[in-house]
Parts: sequence; C-alpha cells; structure tokens
Amino acid sequence: MSTRYAQFDGLLAKMKQIHDAKGHDYEGDGRPYENLRAGEDWNIEAWKYAMLRADEKMRRLKSFAKKGTLKNESALDSLLDIAVLAAIGYVLFEEASGVMPEPTLSERG
Repeated sequence: MSTRYAQFDGLLAKMKQIHDAKGHDYEGDGRPYENLRAGEDWNIEAWKYAMLRADEKMRRLKSFAKKGTLKNESALDSLLDIAVLAAIGYVLFEEASGVMPEPTLSERG
C-alpha cells in the first residue's frame, strides 16, 4: 500500500472503528442502522434520515465556524460523524433503490 495517502487511509480506518462502535450501541435487535431506520416510522426514508442527522452535524460546524467553540463534541468529531453518516446514507440509498453496489477496483480485476 502506498504511503502517499497514508493520512487518508488512517482516517478511513478510524471511520470504520467509529462506525462499528456506534453501530454496536444503536443496533438493539441486531438490525444494521436500526437508529436511522426509525425515521421510517415518520415516513422518512432511512437514507434521508441519515442525511438529516448529517445536517445536524453540519449545523454544529456552522456554529463552530461563527463562534469558534463547541461544548459537547469537537469539530473533528463532527466532521467524522458527517463522513460516516454520508457513507451509511449511500448504503441505505442503494438498499432502498435496489441499485447494486459498484464493484471495487480490486473486484474489477
């Protein structure tokens, strides 16, 4: 693996750790993304609910940009949460639309 993008690769690994840890906490019955599927009870598709949650994080960052402070989580935490929520939204959108995931570069051969 190239070290050209080592920082980015490390960030992706950190995102995976956050995803798995938070997923463990949110999946009461073991169904992936159960907390985001709860929006369906309000007629909000799960992928859209994920984006609403990302928007909340974005609003935190806007507040940080204006005021320079946050109380409960860092700007870096918010950025990571947005990235993870965007990836989950992608997965949930694929699931809802029946779109088959694109093969990865290694799968393409």
